[in-house]
Amino acid sequence: YNHKYYSGRRQWRALHLLAPHAAADLNLGPFYGSLRYDAPYPATLKLSSKDAHITLKKVFSIMRDAYEGTQFSPSESLAGGPFGTPDRYDGGEGEAAVSGTWERTINIFRSTYSFVAVAKQKLVFWGPHAAKTTCYVPLSILFQQIPSTYSSVWQGIFSRKDAFWAFRYVATISQS
Repeated sequence: YNHKYYSGRRQWRALHLLAPHAAADLNLGPFYGSLRYDAPYPATLKLSSKDAHITLKKVFSIMRDAYEGTQFSPSESLAGGPFGTPDRYDGGEGEAAVSGTWERTINIFRSTYSFVAVAKQKLVFWGPHAAKTTCYVPLSILFQQIPSTYSSVWQGIFSRKDAFWAFRYVATISQS
């Protein structure tokens, strides 16, 4: 939270993945003075005729993005370690001795959930745990009650009944 690009870089990346031609036409770059006062990114973006339509698959992919293929990718440098992981864990005592911060990617391993809302279809695609290893499940906003496997989760207590823990297990195995 202590870096000026913590939130803005994710906005820049999402806009470039959603509408690369429109973002390029507006010259939306990854650097800015102040996200709050300069407002470098628009709240909406009109698709260019060269941009592809936005699909659920594309949005799910963006939710899983870790700046792959950019100069900000935490997995494509020495920082990615021997296995090229974008995940960053607390570094312990030695971390304070090194100046700087890690990039905060769109996907982050410590998420408890992510979701994509599709208003016209009255659906929320719910993804327990981190976007990278979840399976987005469609849930109707008209439900009177959400299935307990998605609604009664607390990450402090393990339960085989909670979807969160199933996807956390997938994340653990994928990092092994």
